This record gives sequence, C-alpha cells and structure tokens, in this order.
Amino acid sequence: MSNTLTVIAYLHAKPGQEKKLLDELVALQEASIAEPGCISYQPYVEGKNPHRVAVVEEWKDRAALNAHFETPHFQRFASTLEQRLAEPFVIKYFASIEG
Repeated sequence: MSNTLTVIAYLHAKPGQEKKLLDELVALQEASIAEPGCISYQPYVEGKNPHRVAVVEEWKDRAALNAHFETPHFQRFASTLEQRLAEPFVIKYFASIEG
C-alpha cells in the first residue's frame, strides 16, 4: 500500500446555506491545491441536490493532511461549519491498493 491518503468528506448544508457552503468550498479548494502535500481536492454536489456535497481529496500522506487542518484557510472554513451544516460532517479515510 502507498502512503497516499484519499479523504472523502460528506457535508449536508442547511436550507438556504447551500450557495455559501459551495462558495467557501471553492475558495478552500483553490487554497488547498496550492499546499505542497495536496495532490487533488475536488468538491462535488450530489446529483441535483445542492444540500449534499462530497469533497474528494488526495494527500501525499497523513502528515500533509494534518498540516492542511492547521492552515488559516482550513481553520477559517471550519469556523463556518456550524452555521452552514444541517448535521455534523463525516470524513472517511482511504489508502490506495497497489497490486
């Protein structure tokens, strides 16, 4: 297995908060991609339901992800989640399988 870490975060926006959440995710995406340990960072909307969002991220390793959590842009985003989300977000961590 590789040290590369794939992260999928699931978010459920409160009614009326969808656009703000998506705008904040786009700003977070731009800043995150610039981080040295970020391989990819892409938010997705679930079908036609703008309330449900998944962010698929790939990081060089767990240390890079931990550094991301400490950045000012992530901390700023995290500080908005209580007002934006209808329920706590879920994060799942995956390691790649190499054959």
